[in-house]
Amino acid sequence: MKITKRGFHGIIYLIVALLAGLSASAQQTVRGTLRSAAGEAIPGATIAVKKAGTVAIADSAGHFSIKALTGDTLVVSFVGFKRQEVRVPSSLSLNIILQESVSTLSDVVVIGYGTRAQKDLTGSIATVSSKDFQQGAITTPDQLVTGKVAGVVITPNSGAPGAGGTIRIREVLLSMRVTTR
Repeated sequence: MKITKRGFHGIIYLIVALLAGLSASAQQTVRGTLRSAAGEAIPGATIAVKKAGTVAIADSAGHFSIKALTGDTLVVSFVGFKRQEVRVPSSLSLNIILQESVSTLSDVVVIGYGTRAQKDLTGSIATVSSKDFQQGAITTPDQLVTGKVAGVVITPNSGAPGAGGTIRIREVLLSMRVTTR
């Protein structure tokens, strides 16, 4: 088989185009640091490449590394801070400062299977405050609320200190382990 000059140039052009496409789409490691406005590291923050599914977590010093392309968008989030979107620069190095998000948790009720806003609940709600706690010799936290709410039965698993107990809310079983120090 004889390759002509034109065919040879076509093959070379195809190889160069493929290699250029591969290098353009090759992900690189983006490194960075997450800090609060006060300059404190934010360990455990989540860094994700938008529309790519790649996720990283900041270490104890707020440092992270993640595979991404130049120009990709990183979504940075952490509880108590505003979610932030940052474009990956060509230097592949980022110093991100997250702004605190101030919000209140008013009208949130803890129920037997999660939390709900009070306005979204149907049914009965009972509140136990510190004024309602029993006085006397209390050895475990569950003894503080025993007998205070209708439909809630708290029984110890054993008589040993820190052994925990069983909580039944309207016959739904919740097991707990209470440790005291």
